[in-house]
Amino acid sequence: RVRATLGLERMALLVISPDGRGWEPLYVEGFPAGTDLRVALVSGVGGRLDDGHAVSLEDPFAARRFASGEVMAWRERGIHYLVPCVSSERTIAAMAVGGRDGGEPLNSEDLALLAGIAGQVATALENGRLYSELRVKADELNRLREFSENIIASLNEGLFVVGLDGRILRWNPSLEVLYGVSRAQAVGRRLDEVFDGPFLAALRAAMESEAGGGEGHPRARK
Repeated sequence: RVRATLGLERMALLVISPDGRGWEPLYVEGFPAGTDLRVALVSGVGGRLDDGHAVSLEDPFAARRFASGEVMAWRERGIHYLVPCVSSERTIAAMAVGGRDGGEPLNSEDLALLAGIAGQVATALENGRLYSELRVKADELNRLREFSENIIASLNEGLFVVGLDGRILRWNPSLEVLYGVSRAQAVGRRLDEVFDGPFLAALRAAMESEAGGGEGHPRARK
């Protein structure tokens, strides 16, 4: 929509590569097939765009930020403007923009519009990064949970886990055999709904002893 609104020949969104040394195209539109923007925009752009201002490669004074070879490489690929996407005072992406379809340059209002959109793009990219990190952590927690479940399931001793509300959360296969109650019958129920009176009394006494500890208690000595 930005390209259509401003009548741009071409436009690309570039993000910092994982190694932090260059750029990778995230979205490309209007460039000839086979255009390698990684080659065109790999050298030093991030450090030269950290002030948050768009750079017109048509402006000889602005273009002095970059080596002449870089400017020539971008111009050969039809890139006339670089608009940084800044988050937390650092450039995390750049909008590479061509000229208008009619050949006229962008004016200050056009560049201000692009700068405003670049800010929204930076926010969206940062939110996407945070979401990806949360998803990775969630996957790690799921793997740890599965690992713990496998350990519990493989134990030869009977083992169950109780939540703070007194309801059973885990019930391993060995306990199914030892106590004659299936996991489906036990999980989600209170202790007094599963165990008989004498066993429940002994269990509670053991739990209170563990919680109380004492100088001579094995846990207190560890």
